[in-house]
Amino acid sequence: MAFDYSIDHCPPLPVVEGVEFRHCVGFYGYAVDSLGNVWSCRVRRSKTHSFSTTWNQLRPGLNEGGYKIVRPTNGLRCVTKKIATLVAEAFHGPRPLGADVCHNDGTRTNDTPNNLRWG
Repeated sequence: MAFDYSIDHCPPLPVVEGVEFRHCVGFYGYAVDSLGNVWSCRVRRSKTHSFSTTWNQLRPGLNEGGYKIVRPTNGLRCVTKKIATLVAEAFHGPRPLGADVCHNDGTRTNDTPNNLRWG
C-alpha cells in the first residue's frame, strides 16, 4: 500500500521557548528554526502497520564551499540545498531574481535568520 505523504500527516511544529519554527518553502514535511537548524517530519510505520510522525533534527553536511547543506526530498527526489537558502526563504520570503543568500558576519555556517539576507 502506498502512503500519500503530505504536510497534513505531520504533527504541529515543535514548541521551544525562544526558538521560532517555520515550514520550508517547497519541501513538505521539513521545517527550519531560528537557530539555523533543519527538521524533518518523518512518517514511520509501526509493527502494527499504523503510521506515526515525529520531528527530527537533520544532521547537516558541508559542501565544497564550506556551507552547511541537507538533502530534503521534494516528493519526487532528494535535492541538495544550502541550509542558508532554506532559512532565508522561510524567514525573509522568496529569493529575489538574481539574488543570493548573504551571511552578514561572513561566517558561512552561521545560518540564523538575523545573519542572513538576500543580496
